[in-house]
Amino acid sequence: VLLLLWALAGQSMRMTVQINMTAYVITFTGLLIAAAAVTVALGFYLVYALRRILHTDCPFCYAAHVINIVLLALLVLAR
Repeated sequence: VLLLLWALAGQSMRMTVQINMTAYVITFTGLLIAAAAVTVALGFYLVYALRRILHTDCPFCYAAHVINIVLLALLVLAR
C-alpha cells in the first residue's frame, strides 16, 4: 500500500530523454509499472517451472504471484 501511495505521489517526477530528435518522457510511475510487469513475467515463468519442471505445488508461491499481479493491476489503474 505504501508503495502504491509513493507511486501516486511520484507522478510529478518526470525525466525527459531525447533520442534522434524525439523527446520521450519517463515518469516514476512508468518505471514502477515496468518493474512490476517484469516481476509478473518472471512469476509466470516460475509458476511454469514449479508445475512442469519440478512437478510440485506451492500455495505460498502462488499467493505471492497473485499479489504481484494485483499490484501491477493497481499501478496501471492508478496511473
